[in-house]
Amino acid sequence: MVYLTSLLNPTSSYVLPQPLAVTATTAISSYILPNTNANPVLVKQADTLQIDPLGKLRTAFASSQWWYQAAVDKDGDLRYAEQFTGLSAQSVFVPAIGSVTMTPGLSSTGSAIRQTRRYFKYRPGVGHQVFFTMNWSDRQAGVVKRMGQYDQSDGMFFELSGTNFNVVVRRSLPDGTVVEDRTNSANFNNDKLDGTGPSGINMYSAPIVVNSLSAISITPVTQTNYNTVWNVVFDTNGVDLTSTYKVGTKLTVSGASNNLYNGVVFLASSSSTQLTATYIINPGTLPTGRTISFSQSPWNMEWTYWMDYIGGRTSRVRFVVASPVGAILLHTYNTNGSLGTQFINDPSSPLRYEILNTTTQTVLPILTLASEAVDVEAEVSLNPGFGSITTANDVVWPSTTSTAEYAILGIGLRPGQPYNRGDLQLQNLNIIDLNSPGNKNNSQASIYSWRLMFNPTLSGSIPAPINVGKASRYWDYSTGVGYVSGGYQIMAGWGYDGQTVDVSTALNFLNIGTNVDLTNPDQLVLLVQQRVYTGNAGSQPLVAHASMNFIEAL
Repeated sequence: MVYLTSLLNPTSSYVLPQPLAVTATTAISSYILPNTNANPVLVKQADTLQIDPLGKLRTAFASSQWWYQAAVDKDGDLRYAEQFTGLSAQSVFVPAIGSVTMTPGLSSTGSAIRQTRRYFKYRPGVGHQVFFTMNWSDRQAGVVKRMGQYDQSDGMFFELSGTNFNVVVRRSLPDGTVVEDRTNSANFNNDKLDGTGPSGINMYSAPIVVNSLSAISITPVTQTNYNTVWNVVFDTNGVDLTSTYKVGTKLTVSGASNNLYNGVVFLASSSSTQLTATYIINPGTLPTGRTISFSQSPWNMEWTYWMDYIGGRTSRVRFVVASPVGAILLHTYNTNGSLGTQFINDPSSPLRYEILNTTTQTVLPILTLASEAVDVEAEVSLNPGFGSITTANDVVWPSTTSTAEYAILGIGLRPGQPYNRGDLQLQNLNIIDLNSPGNKNNSQASIYSWRLMFNPTLSGSIPAPINVGKASRYWDYSTGVGYVSGGYQIMAGWGYDGQTVDVSTALNFLNIGTNVDLTNPDQLVLLVQQRVYTGNAGSQPLVAHASMNFIEAL
């Protein structure tokens, strides 16, 4: 028999004959169940991760608003801003595994922060998912590790604080007070990661420990285009550990007489009598004695976590992990109409990682990052403001034979909040030589080269910035401001007389943002150099002016 359950009265069923024989004379309408209730029939999907925060079934890939995977370096000069406090606090790109490792050093106030220069918009009415693949690199007392979409005032993140694993939603109040709603894993409302939840993951299972090892050799490993690492061979005291620890996983070392050997390492190889562990920072002189222990827990493994929310920020945030049985919801943070504002008040936040010490450490803490992505369930679009800037000052070369390079015009965001919420995209630039034949009765124009630099160091008399647009500022340089060092060259070219260059295609991939503490936002600076060749000097020295058109993504 075939049973059809009534959507209006789920306790009753209709029975149809089985099999159903349909002929030309069969009254098909006799098998249609009419809706005699005045209310429309509602078909609702179960509230799973296949349903977005707005109740829509996910049937296609979302649009990637942004994604990142460390490829050839850690992008600390272009896509990420980093801030380090304390001796030895740093980040290191590990090219062989395409990851970045951060450490706060050993100081009680040591910290390392890695944050996207770009702030990502919370788009109202649209579902968002933010993904992170990383390795917590074990738990450590007095060490806090975080990752998420947040900054110092707003956002949401996962947090490993000592032995406590939390999810946190942070928001600011009108007077600037920061409030955090922190939920410990013991209070997660779906999977507590203690082995009893649907994922089956027990992050708190007893670590696998072996004792009485000794270090017998250290070898620096150099590879073409890769950083040097150090392989340390440990004698296992006759115990075969080849089936105990899997090659390629991380182990935590303790008990070594040289503290630099203690901490998290990669297992490079194993045999019946030895283990080889890789250190990405030189641990120095071999420790003595058979006092070393290895341990391994789920906190030493690589995981993918993500957050799922609606851009309006008034309902809920779902915190998720990719488990061996698929995507598993860990916890749903739900305001349930209990707040007078959104649960995150800033309209945009960066992706951010941080690791910090709350007490002095004897073992170097680390956090290893692999990749991240921001997905929105709609096409990528802007909410733009438009602006343009032009120079008022002449930048004059001292002679027709001078090959000096001078800054002409610069642009960037204003420092601090709320200007960090915007992104700046340059559309085109224009350069003109006022001493060219088209502007003066000269026989020959000067030839020049130009380049557009991202965050260069300049020398000379730097003018005060001028505010423009809703969130931006610019610098109108005078003669003598030159390039010193650093920065990232975005575009370059040659010209004479004057030219207009469309840079939107290239710079749409670069959203100008800010540093971690919002004190020094990114800058784009136009540099021009007069070029002189035998018999090809201009009749008059170069006198340069420029203009730029830009979009503020607000």
